[in-house]
Order: sequence, then structure tokens, then C-alpha cells
Amino acid sequence: MESSKPQESTESRESNEPQESPESQVSSTPVKKPGKKRLKRLHRVVVVVVGVALGLSIAASYAGIQPFATYKDLVMQRAVTLDDFPVSAPEDVYPRTRRFAGTYRNTVPVLDYEQTLTFQSDTVTMVDEFAGTVVFRYVATMQSETEGVLDLEDVGSGKVTRVPMQYVLDADCFILYPQGRESEGATYCK
Repeated sequence: MESSKPQESTESRESNEPQESPESQVSSTPVKKPGKKRLKRLHRVVVVVVGVALGLSIAASYAGIQPFATYKDLVMQRAVTLDDFPVSAPEDVYPRTRRFAGTYRNTVPVLDYEQTLTFQSDTVTMVDEFAGTVVFRYVATMQSETEGVLDLEDVGSGKVTRVPMQYVLDADCFILYPQGRESEGATYCK
């Protein structure tokens, strides 16, 4: 009899515990494919290796190492720059500021001497045999395509002078009227 009692207790314990079916065991644990993890790792390694190789080749091209430097020079020659496409300001919007560049000359035939104006960035250097060399900061405000005002600020004294001007686009010349529009102007051309 003693042997029958322990059997009942184990049977009752087994029956009281919820029985799990093999289907529920499979659905509770996520299924991972071993190849998918390896593929992700391989993808990351390939991206890193390509990035490092690209970085090293760019560094080598700028360091002058051949043949990378030759390829870089070929690409740079054929690359399209924004300078190749002139972007003009709308022609009907005035007043607008304008920058000049280079040296413009005026020869005074009666006195047989030359005046030069050299524009560089926002400064203009005036060289005259009688007045010497004077440096101005300038702002050219165009009222139309040909008419404007040149504001000159003497770098040494800070005095500002407004000079009416006329710009001749076809000849790349401009006419300054230091005594006003009523007086004769001085023509400067490249």
C-alpha cells in the first residue's frame, strides 16, 4: 500500500501542472537564422573596408602619390565649376552695387601724363603724377546699366566723396565726373 500512495501523489502533481504542447514551445522562442547575422556582419565589414580604401586613395591623390594624383588631376580638369556658368543679376533691378577689377588708365594728352585706378576687392588705388598715390574704399552704386555713383572713402583721412559715373559696358570703360555732371568727365579704360 505504501507504494500506491507515492504513485498517486506524482500522478496528481503531473496532472495539476499545465501541460505544454510542442507547438507552444516552438512559438515562444524566436527563430534566428544563423546566416542572416553573418550577412549583416559581412555587409558592415565591406562598407568599412571600402570607406577606408576610398579615404586612403583620396589622401594619396592629394599627397602626390602616383597614379592617384594623375587621376585626381584628370577629374579636376573635367569637373564642372560654377564659374563656367555665368549668373547675371536681373537686369531690371536697380539700384545695385557693382565691383570692378583690374587697372583702368586715363591719359591726359595736354599735360602728357597718365592716371591709373586699380580696383581690388573693395579698394581702389589712384596713382597720379601730381597727386601721388591715394587708396580709397569704394562702393559703386549703379542706378541703371550705365549710370551710377562711386562713393570713395579715403583710407587715410576717412573723408567720403561721391563721384557720379557712367559705365560703358562694350568698351569696359567708365567716365568719372569729379566736379559733377555739368563738368567734363575723365575717361578710364582697361
